[in-house]
Parts: sequence; C-alpha cells; structure tokens
Amino acid sequence: MNIVSRVLANLGLSGFLGKLVAVLGIVTSAIFLYTAYEGSFPTFTQRGLLLVLCVPMIFLLASLKKKDRFGRWRDLAMAAISPIPFVYIIFIQDEASDFLSQPVPFLQILRSPRKKR
Repeated sequence: MNIVSRVLANLGLSGFLGKLVAVLGIVTSAIFLYTAYEGSFPTFTQRGLLLVLCVPMIFLLASLKKKDRFGRWRDLAMAAISPIPFVYIIFIQDEASDFLSQPVPFLQILRSPRKKR
C-alpha cells in the first residue's frame, strides 16, 4: 500500500473520485513547487491555473463527505463546471490586463465636478 492509498484511506476517500482528488492535489503541489523554483507565471495564468485545480477539488471533497444523494450530485456538477470561468480568464488574460490597467470609468464619474443646486 503506497502513501497515496494510505492518505486516501485515512480521509475515507475511495474509488475514482478519491483518485481524482489525489491527482488534483499532486498536480497542484507540483505546480506550486515548480513556480517556487522557476518563478511564477503571468498573473492571470498563475491564479487561473491554481483555481482550475483547487475549486473542483473543494467541491469533490465536500461531496465525498455528504450522505445526501442530491447534494452529492450537485457538488459533482459544480466540480465539473467550476473550471470554466478560470479557463476563460487564462485565455483572455491580455485583454483583461489591458482593461484592468485603465482608469475605472465609475471613479472618473465620481471625481467629475458636480453642479450645485
């Protein structure tokens, strides 16, 4: 019995979902170690990649502890669709960084002179 199997057994995780959580955790740890050694990726790529891996893992861990069948399916569905916004952020990072580097129009409206009544 290897160490991953022992940790999964201690957490009460088994089957395909337990192995998926283990793989997500190992890949996330490897990315953290790689970026600690080599330096981080561009900001949106780094954040998006780690959220793509961590958010589904959170939903999977929550669903494995539930006894309610509906709650478990809901968490599995959320785990399946939760990476979509973060993958989108990774792909549009150039446009997003350009947009976020510009002054916010709302703040410009607030700073504009107002007419006194």
